[in-house]
Amino acid sequence: MAEKPKNADRAALIVTGLGGAPALAKGQKGGLYCPDPTNAAQRKKLCRAAEKTACYGLTLTEGQASLLLERLSVARTEQRRVLLDDRLLPRIMHAFADSDYADPRSWTDQLARLADLFLEYKNDSEELATDSELLKAMRHLFDSPCRGDLEQLATTCLPQWADAVRDEGSADLPDEVWEELDPETALRRRDTEDAFARLTEDGYDDD
Repeated sequence: MAEKPKNADRAALIVTGLGGAPALAKGQKGGLYCPDPTNAAQRKKLCRAAEKTACYGLTLTEGQASLLLERLSVARTEQRRVLLDDRLLPRIMHAFADSDYADPRSWTDQLARLADLFLEYKNDSEELATDSELLKAMRHLFDSPCRGDLEQLATTCLPQWADAVRDEGSADLPDEVWEELDPETALRRRDTEDAFARLTEDGYDDD
């Protein structure tokens, strides 16, 4: 039986079906989203979502959209997660677009890796964090102390965050815990709140 999600609008739901078969929790509305790089409609929709980040020099071609869909399909299988809708990649785009470390030259690779990490740490945080809480944490840590270093984010910062979330039993971490994770947290968290205010306005927030 699949685990019932805390929020019916979450982008991802851990798979617990027999044999790893995807299954919706009882009462879950809507169908499953299966990223398909050969699906022209999915590619075009992703490119349209990227139009809102063009002001930062961050755009996607259909070829890049196809690569992202392929990477997301692999990641959800590896992490044994079901996607309930197609909002994950657009939400990551909008959450990170105005970061000083979003790089137009490697934007596709950054997005793909961030999506990988999102699914991985949905698992590692034991469902204690909503999608928005995880994305906010990722953005905080990506900017500082990682300064755009995805390897540091993956191997040091996010593991420390997940440990803290499990220890506290909540993703609503006290200020003193954030200060240990990131000495510059006050300034960076204010910047991130601005980014997530735009996510809400654009209809990508889930809380």
